[in-house]
Amino acid sequence: MQEKINFSLNEITEAIIILNESAEKSKCDISQFYNEIRKVLEERENQMKFKIKDQLQKEEVTLKNKENNLFDHMSRIKNFYEEYEKSTNLTEIELLESCLQRQEIIFKATCPVEKLDIIIPFNELNKENELNYLFKLLGNQRNNNGLKEAAQKKNSLNTKNPIQSGNGSANNNNQFAKKKTTLTCHLASSSQNNNTKDVKRYIYIFF
Repeated sequence: MQEKINFSLNEITEAIIILNESAEKSKCDISQFYNEIRKVLEERENQMKFKIKDQLQKEEVTLKNKENNLFDHMSRIKNFYEEYEKSTNLTEIELLESCLQRQEIIFKATCPVEKLDIIIPFNELNKENELNYLFKLLGNQRNNNGLKEAAQKKNSLNTKNPIQSGNGSANNNNQFAKKKTTLTCHLASSSQNNNTKDVKRYIYIFF
């Protein structure tokens, strides 16, 4: 009876160890899975934000250039009025001499103003389309990870098999001998106590 209890206690101890190892592995798998999802989501988010930032900078540069062109035009108009005021005090000969210069000033001051088109390139986020795109990204990520894991397992097997084949057979022989000794001892003990059920149980464990 004590041996049975000790055996059960050992099984419980081993079960607790296995449970803890399995729980840790499950937590690691969950963390890895959601880390990969977070990575895909963050990459997509940064990609979209970068695109918006790039578009914003381009539109700002375009508008700044148009603004500078308008300031330049205002300066040319101001220059035209100043030259006009000066021309009122010029003689006819001086007017003729500066005729080409005044024509150029007039041309620059009266050239048409560029039409101002303000473009807002930022569309409202289409959540449904974005979700579909994310599902596609996650599916591709899963397929890529599956291929990587398969390749790693294959490489691991190719590397470890030559070593494990020799050690594995030796370990199996040692375990077999250990179990055989345990079985023999227990059979002898059980036969003396006429404990047939216990013998059958150990035979089942052994095989």
